[in-house]
Amino acid sequence: MTGQPPNTVTQHAWKDLIHPDDFIQMDAAWAKAIATQEPYDVQARFRTNAGQYIWFRSRAFPSFDERGRCEQWYGTLEDISERVRIEESLRQWNEALEQRVEERTRQYRQSQDEREAAEAKLRQSQKMEAVGQLTGGIAHDFNNMLASIAASLELMQRRLDTGKLEKLSHYNALAMTSVRRAAALTHRLLAFSRQQPLEPKYVQPSQIIAGLEELIRRTVGPDIVVTTSLSANDTIRCDPHQLENALLNLAINARDAMPKGGHLNIKTRHRDIEGDFAAARDLPAGQYIGISVTDTGTGMTPEVLARAFDPFFTTKKTGQGTGLGLSMIYGFAQQSGGQVRIHSKPGIGTTVTMFFPWQEAGEVEAVPPPEPASLPAASHDETILFVDDETTVRQVASEVLRELGYRVVEAVDSKSAFRQVEKSGKIDLLIVDIGLPGAMNGVSLADTIRLDHPRLKALFITGFASNPLLEKATERRSNRVLPKPFTLEQLSVLVRVLLDSQA
Repeated sequence: MTGQPPNTVTQHAWKDLIHPDDFIQMDAAWAKAIATQEPYDVQARFRTNAGQYIWFRSRAFPSFDERGRCEQWYGTLEDISERVRIEESLRQWNEALEQRVEERTRQYRQSQDEREAAEAKLRQSQKMEAVGQLTGGIAHDFNNMLASIAASLELMQRRLDTGKLEKLSHYNALAMTSVRRAAALTHRLLAFSRQQPLEPKYVQPSQIIAGLEELIRRTVGPDIVVTTSLSANDTIRCDPHQLENALLNLAINARDAMPKGGHLNIKTRHRDIEGDFAAARDLPAGQYIGISVTDTGTGMTPEVLARAFDPFFTTKKTGQGTGLGLSMIYGFAQQSGGQVRIHSKPGIGTTVTMFFPWQEAGEVEAVPPPEPASLPAASHDETILFVDDETTVRQVASEVLRELGYRVVEAVDSKSAFRQVEKSGKIDLLIVDIGLPGAMNGVSLADTIRLDHPRLKALFITGFASNPLLEKATERRSNRVLPKPFTLEQLSVLVRVLLDSQA
């Protein structure tokens, strides 16, 4: 098999034919077989007569005589060169494959990193576009309102300077209209950002819709048929005024989508939302009340539908809408523990559904009646501590309260507030901004003063506050919250309500 002459392979001469790298294992296997009288099985390279090496598989076992000496070997020598060559080819192919896999994995990871970097840039670009759209929309609307307010005040001053007082009330009404529009815009922004102060109550949506139905009919006009499909008196917990605003906004949007008339349906339905249906709506599984507003209008294209909740996005002409209606509804629903979804098809119509968690039937809280037209005055000697770092707000509100007969002391922060408490001795009501400057906010200030004045009542005013502070501010029945901007009428009514309460 190797072409070697017989004298080179007999006795122990064959050991000289083994490749040096294989000799140690071959010699060890030989010695172990003699010592244990067991067979061996070794792969090794043998040198041919031409000086090349060929792979062989050598398998043999020794035979011993009566004295324990090895007298013969029985075994086989098999040429496995071709098999080794194939195995080596496979090994090299596998190594090359592993290298290719590693290279492709590296390229894939690199492409993934590049894609993630591109996506991050895209998200940042979209954020900046949204911020630009947001600030541009706010600037546009507020500039219009400020222009109206400034012009009205300037005309009022000119009339005062010349003694012409007959149109002062008209200009004042114009300025107040713009103020109310600005207040509504800030409330919508806070609703979109889910930071608006809410006054949630247990309410029945069917009752609220029934109470709004006539107003909605007048709003949408005679060309649109309004119907309602109201389920049983299921209860939810939300701010009823915000729910009314949301329904009116949706009705106005539906009216604008049906310029030639159509059909508007408002429906409430008790729904058990589970599994994939809940996941598709970003809602925890459970029981919900769905409030749907459906129109037969122009519908939305997929591109418009994808941006429907974006702030200041609107398909209306400039000046005909702020683009905050749907974004406000979206924020209000989420802030109330629910969600809102839109289903729309061009030429068929749109359905907007608000989902609110169903509540156990309990005492439904009535929506408070409209505030009186006249400002309620002080009933007896009552002292109010007014704490706000915004000088204009504090001074104007304090002046009105003094005109109504209250004794008012002012402070700009917690330190000056404590000094006023020491001087005054008796404080019947604390009016305080939640977001005071310094180490102590308005809620903490009220809690600290109550250590010495446990019956103190507090009215918290705020333009912006985080939810934990608002929740803490309304824990006591002797506390109320008044969002900024507020009217002097709202302020005076709440002051009287708190001072007259028994809590």
